[in-house]
Amino acid sequence: MIPIVVDPMEGESLDSWLEYVADLNHCRPTTISGRVNRGVGGRACMTRAVSNEVLERLALQTGVASRILERCTTRIYRPFGNHPPLHWTRETGTWFVRTDSGYCPACLREDNLRWQLSWHVRWSSVCLRHLSMLRDRCPHCGGRLRATSLAHPRRTSSPRANTRTHCRFGCSTEALAEADAWPAGENTAAVLGQRWIDNLIADGGAICGYTQGRRLSAQTIFADLAVLTEHALHAQIRMSKTDARQQAHETAEPGPPSRWPDSRTSIAFLKAREMALALLHEPDGDHQWLTQDRLAEIMERNGRGKKLPVSAPLRRALGLHSYLPTHVGSRARRDATGRLRTHNAASQVEFLVWAPIDQMSLPASLWPTVRAHAPKLPPRVERTFAISAPILLAGLGRRAAWSKLAQEFGLDAGEPTVRRMIAHLITNENGSDALDYLLEVHAHLRVNPPPIDYRRRRRLFPTPAGIAGNRHRALARSAEEYLSGAFRWKIDRYIWQLLTGNDPLITTNAQLLHGPAAYSYGKFVHNMPDPLRTHAGEVAQRLLLRHRIGEPLTYQPEWDGEQHRWLPGSPCADYLPDTGRDNLRKSSLSLASAASTAGDPEELVHLALAGEATLARRLARFIDTADLADLKSAADAVGVQPYQIEIERGHLEDCLGDDLYAAKDPLALSKAGRTLRDLAQSHSDQLREIGECVPGRRSSTDSPPTASLETRKPRKNRRPYRATATGMPEHCSRIPDSLPVNSITALLREHPVLRAAEVRRLFGVGASAPTALLELGTIIGFEIGGAFYFPAFQFDTRTRTVRAVVAEINERTVPEIGRRAVAHWWLTTQIAEAGGRSPADLAIEGSHDDILRTSYPRPSSGSGEPRRPCHLAQSGKHTSTVGASRETRG
Repeated sequence: MIPIVVDPMEGESLDSWLEYVADLNHCRPTTISGRVNRGVGGRACMTRAVSNEVLERLALQTGVASRILERCTTRIYRPFGNHPPLHWTRETGTWFVRTDSGYCPACLREDNLRWQLSWHVRWSSVCLRHLSMLRDRCPHCGGRLRATSLAHPRRTSSPRANTRTHCRFGCSTEALAEADAWPAGENTAAVLGQRWIDNLIADGGAICGYTQGRRLSAQTIFADLAVLTEHALHAQIRMSKTDARQQAHETAEPGPPSRWPDSRTSIAFLKAREMALALLHEPDGDHQWLTQDRLAEIMERNGRGKKLPVSAPLRRALGLHSYLPTHVGSRARRDATGRLRTHNAASQVEFLVWAPIDQMSLPASLWPTVRAHAPKLPPRVERTFAISAPILLAGLGRRAAWSKLAQEFGLDAGEPTVRRMIAHLITNENGSDALDYLLEVHAHLRVNPPPIDYRRRRRLFPTPAGIAGNRHRALARSAEEYLSGAFRWKIDRYIWQLLTGNDPLITTNAQLLHGPAAYSYGKFVHNMPDPLRTHAGEVAQRLLLRHRIGEPLTYQPEWDGEQHRWLPGSPCADYLPDTGRDNLRKSSLSLASAASTAGDPEELVHLALAGEATLARRLARFIDTADLADLKSAADAVGVQPYQIEIERGHLEDCLGDDLYAAKDPLALSKAGRTLRDLAQSHSDQLREIGECVPGRRSSTDSPPTASLETRKPRKNRRPYRATATGMPEHCSRIPDSLPVNSITALLREHPVLRAAEVRRLFGVGASAPTALLELGTIIGFEIGGAFYFPAFQFDTRTRTVRAVVAEINERTVPEIGRRAVAHWWLTTQIAEAGGRSPADLAIEGSHDDILRTSYPRPSSGSGEPRRPCHLAQSGKHTSTVGASRETRG
């Protein structure tokens, strides 16, 4: 135990605090930490890579809780995608965490030569307190700072390691504080960008230009920003190298080969970060460094040397810079012989909208009102507009296979044929007008989806043969015609067309491409009498009621000619308004049914984004656990049991029809698993948002035959606690009434408590056990009836840790007055300064820490700055600092 200890400053790094404590005790930092220096090429500094053993040793030596020391490391940036390395790694320049540290000379002078934790983060390049850019080199020797485990001497006269003899000042903090600052203007792009990044870290998410009004998590935004920053840095280096070569060629003077600018400096990184932020905030702007080759490299190889997909909003923002080959407004691509490659237009529609619509909202043949108000098209395009427009509407915003989309609408055609048909719809003489018109229809259907699930109807009624059943004679009487074979197939085809919205001429299983049959059917529908039309509608709606479907029979979007827009409330045909049935389905399960037979990763992710909450939750968990070594680690990462992970992965494999893992021990993703992970990861935020609204258990009578993969037995829900506004857990336990009544049970029954298992689930993986925190005095709890109970006010669901002020007061008072007295003070004391509220209520509000620190029952030894910490004696009893010092002197 060292004699003099001080608490870390707010936002101070672990190495800086350790060097300050060592300087107060006139010893080396390794004497306190027990860590062995391995010189250059060894481990990184403790702020970036510290083990739990070292933290526990520091807590034992100094009396400062390990959770407080952990906040002085880069582990606090884990929610933003930061995974600190355990060993020294090569500098890349654009990773979220850097391998060295920057510094602000003015901050060092004002903070008594103490370093800030944010300087170790690569995104921190500007000091907002002094409006100056951070320096990252020693001004005397040019060496990197905090790049290894070697401690920096605070003073020039302090003891230093032998490896720092290359600098006559030893790279001491005192010498660094004397360096000149690099000022930055208050309204410059560097300062504004740094403020936006700091707010992003504080809020955990943001809305910017490329998100299209949606809020993305900080982890997703930082992942996109890292990819763009690296490519901007490479573009900056390449331009600098090209300028240097051109200047050398102009001067024609021999000299050493040109050297690339140092990509690890804060200045170069700051310029690249400004270029990346400009793209995120203004995706439609003119970004000259974003060439076509670089766009292809980002969107295909995804940068950073790894297969890390960019998010879907960034992919769309980058796609806007790749031209869409239409006849009006841009130039179409050509092959080597100069012929137009119109099939490229189909691949560019992915970037036109930010969210696609599902096929369940679209019929196979476009609605007549939509066709009537379409712009004038060439005859070769107008002939197929009714069947090509729904396929294009379903493909907007997706990277789907066009042939599979066509099969969903009953069109049996190959991939080249469908792509050519879509390309002709876009690249004709009026292609721009047609595309703008369909984008307007797409936006209307996103906000006002039809009240009909066409996907379910297409699966329930695949063919028109015999669909009217034994009602042919009654239908013939309504038309006053003979019941002939021609009347049977015509009325069956018409009822099937009403039910499914399919095209009666070219759809699979009902092809009438040409000839007398097609002409005869068209004449039959055109001259159909009203009684037969009404009777056929009643028959079609009775078929829907047989399947317990209460939807209207048909739907037509309504156009307002005066305002030139689609109206939100469109009329629907309902031939049986009063059915008298009360067992109709409240919702459709066609998404779950389609997911069970998806067979394609892109289609599976699309169905989850379309609203299948159970599938979205499974994909979100698969993203978080795909690269973990075993089921136990995956279960601990998401807070469920291992068998739950195994069941969910089995469902995903059944939906894909392929294995997710090629090897079981250790787990290794297969090609299908990697594809599914990459596609789902680009929509991770949206999948998590949809997965939070998982519906309840479905009834067995409400499931179609194809959706039989869902498990019917209820499973225990062991998800982690959700973050609440005050940090209090939503669900708490209570003391059983069967236990005897005493002062503690009577007190805890009046307040929410958590059991030990619930506390472990709240903390998550890698946290200390609640019983260990109880022994250290960090939290208070009691063993009642063989189980431990902890007052719930001590824990914060937002940070999944113990509240800082609660832990601080408990560690100072429990060794002196005991857990019972501390519990009574927290729960029953009324503080006059806070209106008579209890300390527990003040801790939950979070804005009365100063009042709590001045009103808690103080230990007999007092406290000060610097102070001597409380500790445990060898006998296991709590001993005050005064008693410990007396024993030492004795």
